[in-house]
Amino acid sequence: MRVEIRSIIDYGKPESERIIIDVLEDCNIGHYMIMHTNYTHQERPSNKVKTIYIFPSQPMKKGDTVVLNTKEGKNSMLEKEGRMEYSFYWGLDKCIWNNTEDCILIVHFDNLIHKKINDVIFHSEAGIHHKSL
Repeated sequence: MRVEIRSIIDYGKPESERIIIDVLEDCNIGHYMIMHTNYTHQERPSNKVKTIYIFPSQPMKKGDTVVLNTKEGKNSMLEKEGRMEYSFYWGLDKCIWNNTEDCILIVHFDNLIHKKINDVIFHSEAGIHHKSL
């Protein structure tokens, strides 16, 4: 993986809670998402995801830092000591990192395919049928 979660800062403080991510290799942060979930009884991440943040497309260089703020705000970038710090905002009005037993996942993907539900189903007299993707 080309990025790594360093820490969660100000855990439980709505105005300043944020995730710090280090960029280990050149990449586009738009190929990553953060998921908030919990653990199953087998200590594996649950598939019952509570919230997801998908980063917008933004090329990154090795050594850059990504800050994902829980609160609302405007995405920005700032040069610090010759490296870039990119700040993104989840847009939530409350803390999500409110249980030390929860799980934070960072997921890399090459393609994100999305469709409106109405575009992939159709109705017939026999009921709802799924269209092939």
